[in-house]
Amino acid sequence: MVSNRTERVSALILEEISRTLVRLDDRRLRGVTCTHVKVSKDLRIAHVHYSLIGGEDLVKAAGEALARASGVFKRAIGENLDLRYMPELEFHLDKNIAHADRIERLLREIHEQEAAKDRKDTTDDDATGD
Repeated sequence: MVSNRTERVSALILEEISRTLVRLDDRRLRGVTCTHVKVSKDLRIAHVHYSLIGGEDLVKAAGEALARASGVFKRAIGENLDLRYMPELEFHLDKNIAHADRIERLLREIHEQEAAKDRKDTTDDDATGD
């Protein structure tokens, strides 16, 4: 069971990281969105989940950039949140959004193929006089 405190701290860390992410001038972080944060019960580790739609190289570069910028994020968290311990930040790629995007593209492709087949069937019917 997650306590209200860990939920509140998670939400505040997410807000702070998102705010800081916008201010960072690193091209590898363009398009990165922090989706959620889950803080451990003892508030020592913050699992930061992020999403980025793009190729594997782009995602890998973004992960490395986030890890390198963890000091900047921790400084912002420390300045704006009153926590006894500064949590270690662990960044994890949230594959749900990329997965949903892939499913949406596949469904769109199927729909387009069916529409093309229906158009072909209609033109074949018109040509035979049915």
